[in-house]
Amino acid sequence: MKKVLIIEDNQLVANIYANRFKVEGFQVKIAPDGQAGLDLVRNFRPDAVILDLMLPRMTGVDLMKNIRAEPGLELLPVIVFSDAYETSMMQQACKAGATKCLSKEHSTPKLAVEAVRRALFPEGAIVATPTGPADAPTPAAEPSDALQPTPVSNNATPKNQGAF
Repeated sequence: MKKVLIIEDNQLVANIYANRFKVEGFQVKIAPDGQAGLDLVRNFRPDAVILDLMLPRMTGVDLMKNIRAEPGLELLPVIVFSDAYETSMMQQACKAGATKCLSKEHSTPKLAVEAVRRALFPEGAIVATPTGPADAPTPAAEPSDALQPTPVSNNATPKNQGAF
């Protein structure tokens, strides 16, 4: 079971996102501030982090810098999740090594789960789904329009195919 750490000082937001990740088959921990988040990154060893930027005790940007400086955590997927008005901080977080940046006002728990899955499982990788046993692998699927029905022509014989 993959582990996700949500570092968010708004307990209501953190719980909503944590519940969605749990439903999707992830083990989840929540840190209410930057320092607690850094401690949990070191001890819980999450597979991915959802990080708010405006945090007590240590900003998300400073936390990003600490994570990237930590041996073995250079490639840890960190999805920055913050308010749109913090664009300069989001840019700083990206420069510090954020994997992806999501705006709180334009995001949903489902989009956060998708962002984590994309970071953890490149296209074609194997992932566990919540509908089956946690250890049962299934192919990863990227959302696309490929599953839309294709219009069928009323002409049963293709134009370039003739009788033999």
